[in-house]
Amino acid sequence: MKKFPPIYCISLKRRQDRRKAAVKMLKKLHLPYELFDAIDGKNIDDQYMKKNGFKVYKKWKLVKSNQPFYQRDVKTGEIGCALSHYFLWKKIVEKNLECAVILEDDALPLKGFQNKIKKALRTFDQKSIPWDFIYLCRNKTSSKKEKKVFPGMYVPRFSYVTVGYAISQAGARRLLAMNYQKNIIAADEFLPATYSKHPRKDIQKLFGPPQLKAFAFDPIIVRQASEDSDTEASTFLQGQPTKSTLLKTTSQLTVGWINGNFCLKTISSKKEGVQMPAKSYGETVLTLLNEMATPRSVEQIARAKGKEKDADNLLEYALYLLSLGALQVVRW
Repeated sequence: MKKFPPIYCISLKRRQDRRKAAVKMLKKLHLPYELFDAIDGKNIDDQYMKKNGFKVYKKWKLVKSNQPFYQRDVKTGEIGCALSHYFLWKKIVEKNLECAVILEDDALPLKGFQNKIKKALRTFDQKSIPWDFIYLCRNKTSSKKEKKVFPGMYVPRFSYVTVGYAISQAGARRLLAMNYQKNIIAADEFLPATYSKHPRKDIQKLFGPPQLKAFAFDPIIVRQASEDSDTEASTFLQGQPTKSTLLKTTSQLTVGWINGNFCLKTISSKKEGVQMPAKSYGETVLTLLNEMATPRSVEQIARAKGKEKDADNLLEYALYLLSLGALQVVRW
Protein backbone atom coordinates (compact mmCIF):
# COMPACT_ATOMS: atom_id res chain seq x y z
CA MET A 1 0.00 0.00 0.00
CA LYS A 2 1.64 3.26 -1.16
CA LYS A 3 -0.47 5.79 0.73
CA PHE A 4 -1.16 5.78 4.46
CA PRO A 5 -4.68 4.44 5.16
CA PRO A 6 -7.40 7.02 5.82
CA ILE A 7 -7.89 7.74 9.52
CA TYR A 8 -11.36 7.95 11.05
CA CYS A 9 -11.70 9.26 14.59
CA ILE A 10 -14.93 8.43 16.45
CA SER A 11 -15.99 11.42 18.54
CA LEU A 12 -19.17 12.46 20.36
CA LYS A 13 -20.42 15.87 19.25
CA ARG A 14 -21.39 16.88 22.78
CA ARG A 15 -17.94 16.07 24.17
CA GLN A 16 -16.17 19.09 22.74
CA ASP A 17 -13.43 18.77 25.33
CA ARG A 18 -12.45 15.35 24.04
CA ARG A 19 -13.00 16.35 20.42
CA LYS A 20 -10.64 19.31 20.73
CA ALA A 21 -8.01 17.09 22.32
CA ALA A 22 -8.47 14.51 19.55
CA VAL A 23 -8.09 17.13 16.79
CA LYS A 24 -4.94 18.45 18.44
CA MET A 25 -3.56 14.92 18.55
CA LEU A 26 -4.53 14.17 14.92
CA LYS A 27 -2.95 17.35 13.58
CA LYS A 28 0.37 16.32 15.09
CA LEU A 29 0.34 13.23 12.88
CA HIS A 30 0.37 15.38 9.71
CA LEU A 31 -1.92 12.82 8.07
CA PRO A 32 -5.38 13.22 6.51
CA TYR A 33 -8.13 12.37 8.97
CA GLU A 34 -11.89 12.59 9.29
CA LEU A 35 -13.96 13.02 12.44
CA PHE A 36 -16.85 10.60 12.60
CA ASP A 37 -19.77 11.73 14.73
CA ALA A 38 -20.34 8.91 17.19
CA ILE A 39 -23.80 7.52 17.76
CA ASP A 40 -24.69 9.04 21.12
CA GLY A 41 -26.08 6.61 23.68
CA LYS A 42 -28.07 9.47 25.20
CA ASN A 43 -30.19 9.52 22.04
CA ILE A 44 -30.81 5.79 21.94
CA ASP A 45 -34.10 4.41 23.16
CA ASP A 46 -36.49 1.62 22.17
CA GLN A 47 -38.04 3.79 19.46
CA TYR A 48 -34.64 4.53 17.89
CA MET A 49 -33.76 0.85 17.89
CA LYS A 50 -37.05 -0.21 16.34
CA LYS A 51 -37.03 2.55 13.72
CA ASN A 52 -33.55 1.58 12.51
CA GLY A 53 -33.98 -2.18 12.76
CA PHE A 54 -31.32 -2.59 15.46
CA LYS A 55 -31.57 -5.14 18.25
CA VAL A 56 -29.63 -5.93 21.41
CA TYR A 57 -28.70 -9.55 22.10
CA LYS A 58 -31.55 -10.48 24.45
CA LYS A 59 -29.68 -13.20 26.31
CA TRP A 60 -26.61 -11.13 27.15
CA LYS A 61 -27.49 -10.80 30.84
CA LEU A 62 -26.51 -13.83 32.92
CA VAL A 63 -27.73 -13.32 36.48
CA LYS A 64 -25.78 -16.29 37.86
CA SER A 65 -22.48 -15.41 36.19
CA ASN A 66 -19.47 -14.68 38.41
CA GLN A 67 -18.53 -11.83 36.08
CA PRO A 68 -20.24 -8.51 36.94
CA PHE A 69 -20.11 -7.36 33.31
CA TYR A 70 -22.25 -10.35 32.32
CA GLN A 71 -24.74 -9.79 35.14
CA ARG A 72 -26.23 -6.64 33.69
CA ASP A 73 -27.92 -5.61 30.47
CA VAL A 74 -26.17 -3.89 27.57
CA LYS A 75 -25.97 -0.13 28.15
CA THR A 76 -27.07 2.56 25.70
CA GLY A 77 -23.50 3.87 25.58
CA GLU A 78 -22.29 0.42 24.54
CA ILE A 79 -24.95 0.33 21.85
CA GLY A 80 -23.84 3.74 20.59
CA CYS A 81 -20.20 2.65 20.57
CA ALA A 82 -21.06 -0.57 18.75
CA LEU A 83 -23.10 1.23 16.10
CA SER A 84 -20.39 3.87 15.60
CA HIS A 85 -17.91 1.16 14.68
CA TYR A 86 -20.55 -0.68 12.64
CA PHE A 87 -21.30 2.39 10.52
CA LEU A 88 -17.60 2.94 9.89
CA TRP A 89 -17.27 -0.65 8.66
CA LYS A 90 -20.15 0.07 6.30
CA LYS A 91 -18.44 3.24 5.13
CA ILE A 92 -15.23 1.36 4.34
CA VAL A 93 -17.18 -1.09 2.20
CA GLU A 94 -19.32 1.58 0.50
CA LYS A 95 -16.27 3.70 -0.36
CA ASN A 96 -14.39 0.56 -1.44
CA LEU A 97 -11.40 1.48 0.71
CA GLU A 98 -8.51 -0.95 0.75
CA CYS A 99 -8.23 -0.42 4.50
CA ALA A 100 -8.59 2.25 7.17
CA VAL A 101 -7.35 3.17 10.63
CA ILE A 102 -10.07 3.68 13.24
CA LEU A 103 -9.32 5.60 16.41
CA GLU A 104 -11.58 6.57 19.29
CA ASP A 105 -11.21 10.12 20.55
CA ASP A 106 -9.18 9.10 23.59
CA ALA A 107 -6.55 7.34 21.47
CA LEU A 108 -3.00 8.58 21.84
CA PRO A 109 -0.65 7.43 19.04
CA LEU A 110 2.81 6.61 20.34
CA LYS A 111 6.21 7.32 18.85
CA GLY A 112 6.65 5.73 15.43
CA PHE A 113 2.88 5.29 14.89
CA GLN A 114 2.92 6.20 11.19
CA ASN A 115 6.11 4.38 10.24
CA LYS A 116 5.19 1.21 12.13
CA ILE A 117 1.81 0.95 10.42
CA LYS A 118 3.30 1.57 6.98
CA LYS A 119 6.05 -0.98 7.61
CA ALA A 120 3.58 -3.58 8.91
CA LEU A 121 1.25 -3.21 5.93
CA ARG A 122 4.22 -3.44 3.56
CA THR A 123 5.42 -6.59 5.31
CA PHE A 124 1.98 -8.22 5.11
CA ASP A 125 1.99 -7.47 1.40
CA GLN A 126 5.54 -8.69 0.77
CA LYS A 127 4.93 -11.93 2.65
CA SER A 128 1.50 -12.38 1.00
CA ILE A 129 -0.19 -12.63 4.40
CA PRO A 130 -3.90 -11.78 4.19
CA TRP A 131 -5.20 -9.70 7.07
CA ASP A 132 -8.58 -8.37 8.19
CA PHE A 133 -7.92 -6.60 11.46
CA ILE A 134 -4.90 -5.27 13.38
CA TYR A 135 -5.00 -4.10 17.00
CA LEU A 136 -3.02 -0.91 17.53
CA CYS A 137 -3.90 -1.02 21.21
CA ARG A 138 -5.47 -3.71 23.38
CA ASN A 139 -5.80 -5.23 26.83
CA LYS A 140 -4.76 -8.87 26.88
CA THR A 141 -6.80 -11.31 28.96
CA SER A 142 -4.25 -14.11 28.89
CA SER A 143 -0.58 -14.36 29.80
CA LYS A 144 -0.12 -17.29 27.40
CA LYS A 145 2.43 -16.85 24.65
CA GLU A 146 1.08 -15.60 21.33
CA LYS A 147 2.28 -16.61 17.87
CA LYS A 148 4.79 -14.20 16.38
CA VAL A 149 4.17 -13.37 12.71
CA PHE A 150 7.09 -10.99 12.24
CA PRO A 151 8.88 -8.55 14.57
CA GLY A 152 6.31 -6.46 16.44
CA MET A 153 3.30 -8.37 15.06
CA TYR A 154 1.46 -11.25 16.73
CA VAL A 155 -1.68 -13.36 16.40
CA PRO A 156 -3.78 -12.15 19.37
CA ARG A 157 -5.55 -14.24 21.93
CA PHE A 158 -8.82 -12.89 23.33
CA SER A 159 -8.27 -9.16 23.95
CA TYR A 160 -10.32 -6.13 24.93
CA VAL A 161 -10.44 -2.45 23.86
CA THR A 162 -11.47 -0.80 20.58
CA VAL A 163 -9.56 2.45 21.04
CA GLY A 164 -7.44 1.89 17.94
CA TYR A 165 -7.23 -0.63 15.11
CA ALA A 166 -6.70 -1.02 11.38
CA ILE A 167 -9.28 -2.87 9.32
CA SER A 168 -9.23 -4.04 5.72
CA GLN A 169 -12.01 -4.08 3.15
CA ALA A 170 -12.27 -7.86 3.54
CA GLY A 171 -12.36 -7.52 7.32
CA ALA A 172 -15.15 -4.96 7.22
CA ARG A 173 -17.18 -7.20 4.94
CA ARG A 174 -16.71 -10.19 7.24
CA LEU A 175 -17.86 -8.21 10.26
CA LEU A 176 -20.91 -6.84 8.46
CA ALA A 177 -21.88 -10.34 7.33
CA MET A 178 -22.29 -11.36 10.98
CA ASN A 179 -25.39 -9.13 11.42
CA TYR A 180 -23.93 -7.56 14.54
CA GLN A 181 -26.59 -4.82 14.37
CA LYS A 182 -29.23 -7.47 15.10
CA ASN A 183 -27.46 -8.87 18.17
CA ILE A 184 -25.60 -5.95 19.71
CA ILE A 185 -23.23 -6.52 22.61
CA ALA A 186 -20.26 -4.40 23.68
CA ALA A 187 -17.91 -3.95 20.70
CA ASP A 188 -14.90 -5.26 22.57
CA GLU A 189 -16.81 -8.44 23.38
CA PHE A 190 -17.94 -8.89 19.77
CA LEU A 191 -14.61 -8.30 18.01
CA PRO A 192 -12.54 -10.92 19.86
CA ALA A 193 -15.33 -13.45 19.30
CA THR A 194 -14.73 -13.07 15.55
CA TYR A 195 -11.11 -14.23 15.70
CA SER A 196 -10.82 -16.15 19.00
CA LYS A 197 -12.83 -18.46 21.19
CA HIS A 198 -15.18 -16.45 23.39
CA PRO A 199 -15.42 -17.52 27.05
CA ARG A 200 -19.21 -17.63 26.63
CA LYS A 201 -20.46 -20.45 24.41
CA ASP A 202 -23.68 -18.59 23.58
CA ILE A 203 -21.72 -15.65 22.16
CA GLN A 204 -19.55 -17.95 20.07
CA LYS A 205 -22.62 -19.74 18.75
CA LEU A 206 -24.31 -16.42 18.02
CA PHE A 207 -21.57 -15.14 15.69
CA GLY A 208 -20.25 -18.46 14.46
CA PRO A 209 -16.73 -19.91 14.47
CA PRO A 210 -13.82 -17.41 14.51
CA GLN A 211 -13.00 -16.37 10.97
CA LEU A 212 -11.44 -12.90 11.17
CA LYS A 213 -7.73 -12.86 10.27
CA ALA A 214 -6.64 -10.75 13.22
CA PHE A 215 -3.21 -9.52 14.28
CA ALA A 216 -1.86 -7.18 16.94
CA PHE A 217 1.04 -4.84 17.42
CA ASP A 218 3.15 -5.80 20.41
CA PRO A 219 4.23 -3.54 21.91
CA ILE A 220 1.18 -1.40 21.27
CA ILE A 221 1.51 1.75 19.14
CA VAL A 222 -1.55 3.53 20.58
CA ARG A 223 -2.56 3.91 24.18
CA GLN A 224 -5.81 5.02 25.77
CA ALA A 225 -5.34 8.52 27.07
CA SER A 226 -8.49 8.78 29.19
CA GLU A 227 -10.45 6.73 31.69
CA ASP A 228 -13.40 9.09 31.37
CA SER A 229 -15.98 6.71 29.91
CA ASP A 230 -19.29 7.96 28.50
CA THR A 231 -20.07 4.33 27.70
CA GLU A 232 -19.85 3.17 31.30
CA ALA A 233 -21.70 6.23 32.60
CA SER A 234 -24.68 5.52 30.33
CA THR A 235 -27.95 3.87 31.32
CA PHE A 236 -30.13 1.10 29.90
CA LEU A 237 -32.92 0.88 27.35
CA GLN A 238 -36.49 1.24 28.56
CA GLY A 239 -37.71 -1.89 30.25
CA GLN A 240 -34.27 -2.51 31.76
CA PRO A 241 -33.22 -1.28 35.21
CA THR A 242 -31.99 2.31 34.96
CA LYS A 243 -29.11 3.91 36.77
CA SER A 244 -31.43 5.90 39.02
CA THR A 245 -33.46 2.87 40.14
CA LEU A 246 -30.55 0.45 40.29
CA LEU A 247 -28.36 2.33 42.73
CA LYS A 248 -27.78 5.47 44.71
CA THR A 249 -24.18 6.36 43.98
CA THR A 250 -22.11 8.20 46.55
CA SER A 251 -18.83 6.88 45.21
CA GLN A 252 -17.65 5.01 42.14
CA LEU A 253 -15.72 1.77 42.43
CA THR A 254 -13.87 0.40 39.41
CA VAL A 255 -12.75 -3.21 39.31
CA GLY A 256 -9.52 -3.71 37.40
CA TRP A 257 -6.69 -6.12 36.67
CA ILE A 258 -3.23 -4.63 37.21
CA ASN A 259 0.05 -6.53 37.11
CA GLY A 260 -1.71 -9.84 37.71
CA ASN A 261 -3.75 -8.60 40.69
CA PHE A 262 -7.35 -7.57 41.01
CA CYS A 263 -7.46 -3.93 42.05
CA LEU A 264 -10.06 -1.37 42.90
CA LYS A 265 -10.01 2.25 41.86
CA THR A 266 -12.25 4.86 43.39
CA ILE A 267 -13.35 7.96 41.52
CA SER A 268 -15.07 10.67 43.50
CA SER A 269 -14.74 14.29 44.51
CA LYS A 270 -13.05 13.29 47.75
CA LYS A 271 -10.89 10.41 46.64
CA GLU A 272 -9.55 10.07 43.12
CA GLY A 273 -7.26 7.50 41.59
CA VAL A 274 -6.86 5.36 44.69
CA GLN A 275 -5.58 1.89 43.79
CA MET A 276 -5.08 -1.09 46.07
CA PRO A 277 -4.18 -4.80 45.73
CA ALA A 278 -6.89 -7.40 46.21
CA LYS A 279 -5.61 -8.54 49.61
CA SER A 280 -6.34 -5.15 51.17
CA TYR A 281 -9.43 -4.11 49.25
CA GLY A 282 -11.92 -5.00 52.00
CA GLU A 283 -10.33 -2.83 54.64
CA THR A 284 -9.77 0.05 52.21
CA VAL A 285 -13.32 -0.06 50.87
CA LEU A 286 -14.67 0.12 54.42
CA THR A 287 -12.45 3.14 55.05
CA LEU A 288 -13.68 4.85 51.90
CA LEU A 289 -17.28 4.10 52.80
CA ASN A 290 -16.77 5.57 56.25
CA GLU A 291 -15.76 8.78 54.48
CA MET A 292 -18.30 8.84 51.67
CA ALA A 293 -21.22 6.46 52.23
CA THR A 294 -24.10 6.66 54.67
CA PRO A 295 -23.57 5.22 58.16
CA ARG A 296 -26.27 2.66 57.46
CA SER A 297 -24.42 1.34 54.42
CA VAL A 298 -21.20 1.04 56.39
CA GLU A 299 -23.00 -0.86 59.14
CA GLN A 300 -24.53 -3.26 56.61
CA ILE A 301 -21.22 -3.87 54.88
CA ALA A 302 -19.52 -4.50 58.22
CA ARG A 303 -21.87 -7.47 58.61
CA ALA A 304 -20.92 -8.94 55.21
CA LYS A 305 -20.06 -12.36 56.71
CA GLY A 306 -16.35 -11.95 56.10
CA LYS A 307 -16.61 -11.72 52.31
CA GLU A 308 -14.36 -8.67 52.35
CA LYS A 309 -11.47 -10.84 53.60
CA ASP A 310 -11.53 -13.26 50.68
CA ALA A 311 -9.60 -11.92 47.67
CA ASP A 312 -11.02 -14.66 45.46
CA ASN A 313 -14.46 -13.17 45.97
CA LEU A 314 -13.48 -9.65 44.91
CA LEU A 315 -16.06 -9.37 42.14
CA GLU A 316 -18.74 -11.00 44.26
CA TYR A 317 -18.03 -8.58 47.08
CA ALA A 318 -18.03 -5.60 44.71
CA LEU A 319 -21.48 -6.70 43.58
CA TYR A 320 -22.52 -6.95 47.20
CA LEU A 321 -21.49 -3.33 47.69
CA LEU A 322 -23.42 -2.44 44.56
CA SER A 323 -26.55 -4.11 45.93
CA LEU A 324 -26.35 -1.86 48.98
CA GLY A 325 -26.62 1.18 46.76
CA ALA A 326 -23.36 2.66 48.03
CA LEU A 327 -21.11 2.09 45.04
CA GLN A 328 -21.18 1.92 41.26
CA VAL A 329 -19.17 -0.84 39.63
CA VAL A 330 -17.80 -0.10 36.15
CA ARG A 331 -15.33 -1.81 33.81
CA TRP A 332 -11.77 -0.57 33.87
